[in-house]
Amino acid sequence: MWYHKEEKNTVGILLEYGIAHGDELLTLKYGEHEEYVCRFLTSYESDNIADVENSGAAYNEFIVVAYSVVATVVPGEHFSQGDGGIEVTYLDMPSMVSDSRGRIIYPRALVGSVDESAAG
Repeated sequence: MWYHKEEKNTVGILLEYGIAHGDELLTLKYGEHEEYVCRFLTSYESDNIADVENSGAAYNEFIVVAYSVVATVVPGEHFSQGDGGIEVTYLDMPSMVSDSRGRIIYPRALVGSVDESAAG
């Protein structure tokens, strides 16, 4: 079940891949200035971003896909050493996710391509 139509083509792709290939190492890139090697950990429903009642217009529930960070390639704001992981939501997706062989998992428009930096 998705809370937002955008989730199916964002976190839905990552969740489906994580369930099917849970031990696979993935590279999560956020632009050119942030990159991590991660392993799928779990998924869950968010509590809420805003501190509002469930019935309020500002209430926003969504799916979170959690990863444990195995290696930091280029550090940035998405990973805090303290908790050891990255949480991905449809609101803040990596610009690209690839597997250990360089195959692009997300975005779907690039699926079937090989990430040149990982392939070489």
